[in-house]
Order: sequence, then structure tokens, then C-alpha cells
Amino acid sequence: MALSFAVAFFYGWLLDIRFDEAFTLETTAHGVVHAFRQAIGFEQQAPLYFVLLSIWRMAGDGIFWARLFSVICAPLIVWASAAASKRFLPRFDPMWVAFVTAIHTQVIWSADEIRPYALMLLLAALVLVTFYDAYLSDKVTVGRRAAFVAVCIVSLYTQYYLGFLMAGCGIALLFAARGSIKRFAVDALVIAIAFVPMALAVTGQVKTMAGHTEGVFGGLPLIRAVYQMAAVLVLPVEWLGDSPVKTWVVRAILAALGLFFVHQLIRRRQREDVVLAVIAAVTILCFAAANYGLGDLSIQKRHFAVVLLPLLLITFVAVRSIGWRVISADWAILLIALNLVQTADANRYLAKPGDPRRAAEYVMANESPNEPVLVFHSDAVLAIRQYYRGQNELVPLPAANPFDTWDPRRNVIESEQQLAERIDALPGNPKRFWLVTDGWCFQGSLLFNCDTLESYVERNYRVIIQKDLLEPTRIRLIERR
Repeated sequence: MALSFAVAFFYGWLLDIRFDEAFTLETTAHGVVHAFRQAIGFEQQAPLYFVLLSIWRMAGDGIFWARLFSVICAPLIVWASAAASKRFLPRFDPMWVAFVTAIHTQVIWSADEIRPYALMLLLAALVLVTFYDAYLSDKVTVGRRAAFVAVCIVSLYTQYYLGFLMAGCGIALLFAARGSIKRFAVDALVIAIAFVPMALAVTGQVKTMAGHTEGVFGGLPLIRAVYQMAAVLVLPVEWLGDSPVKTWVVRAILAALGLFFVHQLIRRRQREDVVLAVIAAVTILCFAAANYGLGDLSIQKRHFAVVLLPLLLITFVAVRSIGWRVISADWAILLIALNLVQTADANRYLAKPGDPRRAAEYVMANESPNEPVLVFHSDAVLAIRQYYRGQNELVPLPAANPFDTWDPRRNVIESEQQLAERIDALPGNPKRFWLVTDGWCFQGSLLFNCDTLESYVERNYRVIIQKDLLEPTRIRLIERR
């Protein structure tokens, strides 16, 4: 727990923010009521995290203070993961699972986001722990069932996708503990009733999010997308780059783990193994269905991480089935090493995508009066604004996005004429501009038309200064031809 907190604290202190985190800062800056409304209307998410963060920010302000809420979740995730390991892997040292979780790249990434993901991972682990205690343990009590119900209600008001994990828990009882099905059904009804106030909001949010997607995909592309999200959670090797050798080695390892796990299920038929298998399978199938219905924009790896802990536990069950105790330790050490390297590689520049802090600092150090700062894509201006204290106006392209309902289509450049009208409307008739582009050219299948901007700049402006930051962020001082 101390290790996880230290790593998350280190990066949380040094890293800047990305534009999603700037959304959170705006949502939670004006009190609890505003946070609740914006979470549902603008963020299109469950409101509890944003309400809690707005209360948290009453005790302090600033980027790191807001991030500290997530940082504190990291050691709690480790504790809850170890508790889950004790229950689902009763003859396995939970310290290995705790160690892997403590430095897992997805846990550290989530802990350094001013977003709900760290709290989501903590609640995902607690759902597994309280589910086991309430329905699978030798001593089932009303208090344990009440704890499961409470955790589930809090979870659904924090991140809707945690409901997929709960569905997996319920279906798992059909295979492992039929005697508990009636109790689970009663408890699920209580959870559903408690969630009724959010039902109308969720319906509207689903319609809105589905409308953000240009198209949906199924078949092999959908299977490939789900597989890739699962693969990187188990084996984080993005730092190796793309190569056929890496791809096939990862496939071979995951296939072997799958075969070992199935062999374990058939040979031992241990209840905990069956439960893990069903929970993981149902959760993944739910994500696949949601991906098909809402599009890849709505289902990303950060959401899919709901199934992280079941997948990790399954890999340890698979490795343990080989029969060599030392292999389990070797597997844990391999995962620890891969996650350490992945985390270090992902944060080697100590900057989030868009590099907003360095972008703001560079412009402030080199700007002159009447040189407006054009920022594309539009949402990127929110992160830069957290650091920019210069003398010129920040101008989002193609237009400023209001804080009513987030719509990625507002980042789309429709034409060069749209850009010309936006720039010509600026006061003072400036001849020089700073242009900051963060390279964010699409959202899911929706294209922002970066090429239209580059074509317009090339024909109408000449570049005076160019500075490349964290790829593909670029800063240019341009002058009208």
C-alpha cells in the first residue's frame, strides 16, 4: 500500500493534466449542486465521484489537491485486491497479487487522473470481496449482504459499467451456489430500486453517447477490440512497440494461460475458479455488447479496467495449475517488471497527452502583444488555460465548446471558411498568431479534419517559429502572407 501510494504520489505531483481532467476541474469548481448537474448533463456520467470531489475541493484547491483524491485510492485498491485474493485464491499468497496491483500501470494511471477511474477500480475490488462474503462464504449474514448492497449502490452511482461486474456475480451463482440465488435476487431488487432515481438520466445519456458515434462495428473488429483491451491489462507491453513477433508472443502466452485455466476448471472444478471465470466472461460480454451499441467512443481501456482484478486472479489460477509453486512467483515477478517498465515508459516525459504545461510555458516565454493563441482541438484549450498566464487571448478552434452537453462534433473543422471567419472575428486585426495543435484528430470514428487546418495554414500563413513538444504536440508562430 505504501509503495502504491508513493508511486502514484510521485507522478501525481509531477504530471500536468489532460483536457478530460480540465473538464473535471470545471465541473467540481462551483459546489455540490453544480457538480451533480454537470456530471449528468455535461460529463454524461454517474454523479457520485464529482459530488465527492467538489466537497473534497472545499478543503483545498489546485491541480494536485484535486488529484490527491484519486492518489489516496491507490493503496486502498491494493488492500481490496489482497482481500479478494484471500477469498478467491485461498491457498495462494495474497502478497503477490497485492504487489502486482500496487504498481500495475492501469492502477497508477487511474490514481493520477482527476477522473472517477481510481474510485471505480477500488469499488470493483470491493464488489468482489463483499460478493464473496455475502453469498459464497461459510458464514453468510444479513450484515454481509447489506455491505454488498451498499457497495453496489455506491458503485452504480460512481460508474455505470460496474453494473456489468455485478451481473457477472449474479450469473456466477447459477454455476457455483444455486442456494444463494434467491437471496441475491432480493438484494438485486433493493439495488435496482435505489438506482431508480438515475434511470431517466441514464436513458438520456445513452442516447446522447450513441449519437456521438459515426458508426458501430461488430464481428471480427469488435472481437479484436475487446481482446486488445483485455490483453494490455494482463500483459502491458505497449512499450515494446508494434511488431509481429511481440503480437504472436503475447497471443501465445494468453492462449497458454487460457488452456491452463480451462484445464484447472475441468480437473478441480473449484467453486472460486468457476466464479471468477463466469464473472470475467459475463463482464467482457457486457462490454462487447455496449461497445457494439454505443461505439468505441464510449468503451475505452480505462472503462474496461472494471474487469482487471478478475483477469489478474485468473492468470494466477492458470499458472498455479502447472503445479510448480515457484512458477507463481515467477509469473508475479514478470508482471511486476512489465508494469514497472510500462509505467516508466508511459511517463518518461512527465507530461500528459497534449503537454499543456510546457505548451503554455513556451508561448509565455516567446510571445508579444496582439498575438492570439489559437488552440486545436477545441477541448485542449481547457488544459492549457490551467497554466497559461500570458498577455494574449486563448482562442479555441474551430470554436469554444460550451459546458452544457459535451459533444465531440464541436471539435470538427467543417471548412477553411469556418476557420477564416473565426480568425477574422478577433479584435485588433492581428497579423501574427500562435498555433498550438495537440495532434488529437479524432474521437472514436469521428474525424476532426486536422488536414483542413494544415492546408489552410500552409496557404495563408508562413511559419516564423516552430517548436515540437511531446509528440504530436506542436507550437508555431505564424504570420499572414
